[in-house]
Amino acid sequence: MTIFLGVDGGGTKTQFVLVDRDGNLVAAHEGPSSYHLEIGIDGLRDVLSDGLAALFRQARIDGGAIAYGFFGLPAHGEDSAAQALLDAMPEPLLGHRRYRCGNDMVCAWAGSLGGEDGINIVAGTGSIGYGERRGRSARAGGWGEVLATKAPPTGSRCRA
Repeated sequence: MTIFLGVDGGGTKTQFVLVDRDGNLVAAHEGPSSYHLEIGIDGLRDVLSDGLAALFRQARIDGGAIAYGFFGLPAHGEDSAAQALLDAMPEPLLGHRRYRCGNDMVCAWAGSLGGEDGINIVAGTGSIGYGERRGRSARAGGWGEVLATKAPPTGSRCRA
C-alpha cells in the first residue's frame, strides 16, 4: 500500500494524517501547538516525534513506509535563523528525505481548493494569502502577529 503523510501545524493544534493512494484515511492524530516561536525548536521536535509515533502505532507502520510527506509548519519561511533546522527536522523522525516542509498556509490552500489552481486567504490575528496557478506559487503576508498588530506610522492613511 502506498501511504502519504500530512502534517498541518498550527498555534493551537497540529493535525497528523496518513492517507492511501486513493485519499482514504489510514490514521489520524491531533497534537498540541507546533509554533516553534512559542514552544522552541526542541518543543517542536517533541510535538512532531510524539505525533508521528502515535500515528505510526495506529497504522502499524514505521516512517520507512511513507512514500512522501508534507509538513506544514507555522512560521516556516519567516525565520531565516530557524529555516535549516525546520527543513531537516523530519528526516531523523522518518528515516528518509521523502518529504517537504512548507508554511502551514499551504495546507489551508490544498485543503480548501483540493490542490487546484486558486488563492486561499486567512485573516485572523495575522493575515496571509497563498495561491498556486499552473505550477507556480505565490504568497503575501504571514509575517506573524508582531507585524499584524503593529500600529501604522503616524500620519499614514489607508486608501480603499
